[in-house]
Amino acid sequence: MNDQPLEVVPHSPFGVASFTVGLTLALLICIAFTFSIFIGIDELEEDPMLSDAEASAALALIGCSVIPLNLVGILLGIVAFIQQKRKRLFAILGCALNGLVLVGMGLLYLL
Repeated sequence: MNDQPLEVVPHSPFGVASFTVGLTLALLICIAFTFSIFIGIDELEEDPMLSDAEASAALALIGCSVIPLNLVGILLGIVAFIQQKRKRLFAILGCALNGLVLVGMGLLYLL
């Protein structure tokens, strides 16, 4: 029998950070869309919750912060993928999720 203990390979912290950034940005985009839908519905009523300028500023801030943070998430995923003796699961998931969010935001800007 093989008496050597199995080596436990930990997940890359950069990969976990990349996945966390991608998941957070995806949720932030979903919240922004929900917020914009409620603003659109609220404009149909007589008593708006926020002024148009406040709502536009909040949505613009979210939109402008997503792409740079997304690029950071992709870079973290690449760094995690290069690391030796680390699991690459979260690196792959993080790059894929950040890439999907980046492509989705790019398609939204084209619309």
